[in-house]
This record gives sequence, C-alpha cells and structure tokens, in this order.
Amino acid sequence: MSDLPIIRTQLPEPDASRASETPGRIKAVPGDFRVEERPAYLPSGEGTHRFLWIEKEDVSGPMLLKTAARRLDVRQGDIGCAGLKDRRAVTRQWISVPASTPNPPEDLSGPLGETGRIEVLEHALHPNKLRTGHLKGNSFVIRIIERNPEEDHAAQAAAQRIASEGFVNTYGAQRFGRGDNVPAGLRVLQGGRERDKQRRRFLVSAVQSALFNHWAWLRSEGVGFRRALAGDLLTRVESGGVFEVEDPEVETERILSGEVVVTGPIFGGKARRATGAAAEYERAALADFDLQGDVFDGMKKLAPGTRRAAVVTPRELTCQREEDALVARFDLTSGTYATVLLAHLVGSSPKEGPPDVGP
Repeated sequence: MSDLPIIRTQLPEPDASRASETPGRIKAVPGDFRVEERPAYLPSGEGTHRFLWIEKEDVSGPMLLKTAARRLDVRQGDIGCAGLKDRRAVTRQWISVPASTPNPPEDLSGPLGETGRIEVLEHALHPNKLRTGHLKGNSFVIRIIERNPEEDHAAQAAAQRIASEGFVNTYGAQRFGRGDNVPAGLRVLQGGRERDKQRRRFLVSAVQSALFNHWAWLRSEGVGFRRALAGDLLTRVESGGVFEVEDPEVETERILSGEVVVTGPIFGGKARRATGAAAEYERAALADFDLQGDVFDGMKKLAPGTRRAAVVTPRELTCQREEDALVARFDLTSGTYATVLLAHLVGSSPKEGPPDVGP
C-alpha cells in the first residue's frame, strides 16, 4: 500500500499558462467564506420537531450539534441537520430539535469559545426530524485575497467556461485528512480490524472517494466526459434519474446539450456498475488500488455505494474584483466541493487561513 496512486482532487490539471499565477488565500477571517444552505423544504409550522435557522461563525458542524445539545438540554442524537458546514466561515443552516426541549430555542444563541458565535435567526415547527442530505445545495460568497488584480481576467475567463461547461466533480483534499485515511480504509477492506463502526465507515468512505477521483482522472485522460460510451450510466440533470446508455451517439448529443451527464462510481455493495466500454475505466481504477471487483460485496450496509455526477455546473457563478479581493459567488448542489471549484477558477488551490505573521 506504499505505492498507492496519487489521490487527485483537481481535474483537469491546471493549464500550464497559469503556472505563474498567484492563487490567493481564502478564510483569512471567517467572514471571507460565507455559506448559506438551500433547504429541500421549509418547516410546515406544526409538528413534534422544531427547525432552527442558525447562523454560526468560527464554529464547526460537530461543535454546533454538541453545543445545541448542551444549551437546549436535549440528547445530541435527537438533533437533526442536513449537512455539516465549514468551521472557519460564516454559515447559515437549519437544524432540528424535539419541539419539547426543556430550554427555549433562544438559549442556543451566544458566543462560543474565544472567537465563535451561534445565533438563532428564526424557528418553526415541523412533523419530522431533519435528515442528512435533505438539502438542495449551498450558496457561497467567497473572498480571495493576496491576488494580483492583473491576473483576475484569467479567473473570469475560467468562470465563463465553467458556467457553460461545468467542472469535474471530484472530492476535495479535506475528504482525505492528512493522508492516512485511505491507507487505513484499504486495510479495513482487506480484513483489518476497526472496532469503532463509525470510524470504520468513515475510513471506507475515504477509499470510495479516492477511487472516484482516480476514476475521474483516468476518464479525463481517456475519452473525457463529453462523450458517451456503451454501458455508461448517465444522470438527468433536472430529475437525477440514472440510466444506462444504449445509443452512444444519441446520448453524446444530450451530454453536449447539458441535458444529461456521465456518472462515476462510488463503489459499494449495492452500487450499479457501468458495463461495456465504460466499465474499463472502473476496472482500471480498482486495479490501480490493488482491489478486486468484489471487494465491496460484503458491505451492503456499511458501504452501499451509489453513482456521482462526474461534471457539475454551478448556478449563478460570478467572479469580480471588489476592493482588495476577488469575490466568487455561486450555488452548488449538495456534496460538491467549493474548494475544488475555486481551484479551477484561480489555477490551483488557494491557501487557507490567516496570513503568516512574521516575528
């Protein structure tokens, strides 16, 4: 396992013409990175659960849930959320708690630690607990500093291209931790012991993500994503339905029109696999990680798998200079990484966090 393939998070590789471009810095302060959840539905106004519309700053997703449990005096397992949001950011999202919490919703509001804060903006009743994945996507406003304004035209040209053609929907580097998650996940797949079921699931999911990224790189280096192959599994952009290609020429025209996109494998015990010519890229991805095609067969509960759109087109993408920053605004579907899109915009991954302070 010491010879694992490179885990690729940005596809295609940056254009050589942008090699000297300064990518800039994000999250110098939390307000430089703003995220607002686009919910799948709004609370109905009655029911046994209470939805809270939260704004948090410099607070991680897990810390939000832990703090809500403590301040509202409820079990953390009874709190629902559609997805976890960045820590070093200002984010807005819904969470749900039982309607009969001992403490009022307003008790959740207040500072947290030295720099964090949580504020309940509104709340309403709903019949059901909020579940993971119950969101349409997220809206972003991101300030990128430490860039040469003379290079902004390249980012704006990239934004126009991405708004028209989309970008490859790989997983961001944060999915893989500091580099040990994938090797640990491979050991689990090959029979290694991991007693903590939640951690076991997390490690295996890191392998699934790495395999998808590697498949995407192989496909990008091969026929790409704007051509359908026999046996490809495509998804309809509007409805999300997945179907197998029968006539590659017909489906290629639909890909070019933006009606459908190629999907890639999140390998798992229940996941559909491509067939025919399209299957070659999936087999190659597994082989490069020294895995057999049946490695996930016994993991229908732990790692059921699915299909993931290979290309995503952001909505309302703009990229404009505002004072000392290049500001990117866009909407992304759930599960798509804003940091990957930013890398496409500015030529490579921007730095994150406050600027280094000298002695």
